[in-house]
Amino acid sequence: MYHYTDSGLNNVWLKSGFNIVDTPYGRGVSIDDADGLHALLATDLTKKPGRLTGKELRFLRTMLRLSQQSFANMQVVAEQADSLWKKLARCPSQPMQ
Repeated sequence: MYHYTDSGLNNVWLKSGFNIVDTPYGRGVSIDDADGLHALLATDLTKKPGRLTGKELRFLRTMLRLSQQSFANMQVVAEQADSLWKKLARCPSQPMQ
């Protein structure tokens, strides 16, 4: 199994879809379909019960190619709240107005 952290998420472990490769700089890992993997992770996060963590929110925002302001506008919260959620690594229990 490979602990995949390049997405910014700490809880992704791959059983397959990767290769260990030798490079002139040492061993490396090649992901077979990184874009597909990230799309799958994003889809799974949208189905996650409960609150998303700050890292999960950042991952989704990055996948959607949204600025903090655009993402905050979609969530009907201030840009500072989005930043605060990431720093706290959790969402507040009630949306901020």
